[in-house]
Amino acid sequence: MKIIAKDSAYVQKTDILYLLKSNLKIPESIYLKISCEVIDENNKYEFIKFTNHNDIKYFKNFSWIIDYNDIKHLNENDIINMCQEIASQINNIADKYNKMSDIEKDKNEDMVQKCELLDYKMHSLRDALWFKQGHINLTLPEIQNYNKINNILKKMFKKNC
Repeated sequence: MKIIAKDSAYVQKTDILYLLKSNLKIPESIYLKISCEVIDENNKYEFIKFTNHNDIKYFKNFSWIIDYNDIKHLNENDIINMCQEIASQINNIADKYNKMSDIEKDKNEDMVQKCELLDYKMHSLRDALWFKQGHINLTLPEIQNYNKINNILKKMFKKNC
């Protein structure tokens, strides 16, 4: 999950870990910032703050990292529907890819990566849902009353379920 603020981007360590494991290009400024970070099961939901303008822009452009601002007002059914839509996209891409010849598959390797990123996004949505339901504990960064807003939303969410 990421939170894009006016002058910073907060990105969960679990997303950073996935980024490192992927074949995506990472700007040097981000790589240097995260090179000293330890990421494990105990801190994977913690956020890392990025203030470099280019780093913020870099993370802003990734649709596969869930943006908290896009989901904070959604209810459980909305999130489930988003997951179903993503699963449908993955299936459509996989169907097209599987119907290709080997030569066409070689030319369209990006389709495999797109499916992997969509799958990651779907699992991130699941984590966001679990956070809203109280199954995952994470602390949102202190950004212009986000924590107060989040507590209000969590109470509202529980009343609607």
